[in-house]
Amino acid sequence: MMDSVSSFEIFKDMTELYKTGYFDSMSVRIEENENTNQIIFQYSVNSLINEIEIVSNGIVDSAGASYLINTLCGNHIRGKLFIML
Repeated sequence: MMDSVSSFEIFKDMTELYKTGYFDSMSVRIEENENTNQIIFQYSVNSLINEIEIVSNGIVDSAGASYLINTLCGNHIRGKLFIML
């Protein structure tokens, strides 16, 4: 029994994976061997946010600071994010 997959299916799956925000970049290549083809995925994972420093000219209430820390810490960086407290 032989399985097959189209280029469109590969592209669609890569797009869905990229939308998760976990990956900084992704690429795929197909290597043809004697009797088989291999689909090789290469990717770079976004870093995790481990620490947050809050710098403010005003007052940041503890609820706002807690929200910010709980929302971001331990999650992958997903581009620029602006949160107004």
